Amino acid sequence: MSKALFYPSDLRKPLYLFWHMWAGEDEKRFFEIVRRQYHKMIASKLIDYVDRIFITAPMAVLEGVKEMVVTHEHSVFISSYSGQEHEGKTYKVMADLFASDEIKSDCYVLYIHSRGASKDPLTLEGACSDDWTKMMEYFCVLRWRYCIEALHQYYTCGCQMWPMFKSSDCFADRSSIAGSARNSCWTYCGNFWWSNGRYIREMTSHPSLYFTGEFARDRHIAENWLLDSVGTDRKSTRLNSSHANISYAVFCLKK
Repeated sequence: MSKALFYPSDLRKPLYLFWHMWAGEDEKRFFEIVRRQYHKMIASKLIDYVDRIFITAPMAVLEGVKEMVVTHEHSVFISSYSGQEHEGKTYKVMADLFASDEIKSDCYVLYIHSRGASKDPLTLEGACSDDWTKMMEYFCVLRWRYCIEALHQYYTCGCQMWPMFKSSDCFADRSSIAGSARNSCWTYCGNFWWSNGRYIREMTSHPSLYFTGEFARDRHIAENWLLDSVGTDRKSTRLNSSHANISYAVFCLKK
């Protein structure tokens, strides 16, 4: 295995983390998830290379989040919200920072979220969801160096690049989104991903398109935002990795 995968050859570019948080009714479960994710950032030393962390969090858990990240508060920027906000809220923060040039295009971006906060991990559905989240944490957080290497050749990378077909709500009332004219749109299933900054700035739609006032639908459709530019011709490659004796594929959108 290449030594460069463990010691990235190019970390001269800034590295930004965008972290969407949604708490649900069970705050204890929420903090179990975000603390686990934060500890993996520390264990993998990812936190040592991140220039800035942008967190979007509900008001109800704001103080607990601040306390959790206090040791890295110099690099943490938190915006809060009340009520319900899907992941498009954090996309808008990201897009606006690029549009204002506060973040330059020549950078790396990691996006994660508090996936599973609304599910009971003791149920079958909750356990399956938690396993998937942990799989994404493994590849995108613990093995973040592999992702940096992938971004030397590809626009984006993430776990399991899957299509959502035209029969789904993916295309409902979305005529202004590039993907609406094609047979399918694409998503990294679970929506943890890495991207080159230039791709986000130049090849994504503005996330305001995903706010129609129908929260239940918008929150699912918003997961297509990053790969909105991808047509039915998927261009991908695999980085062979394994976790718990099960092989997964990390798909990358080629430049």
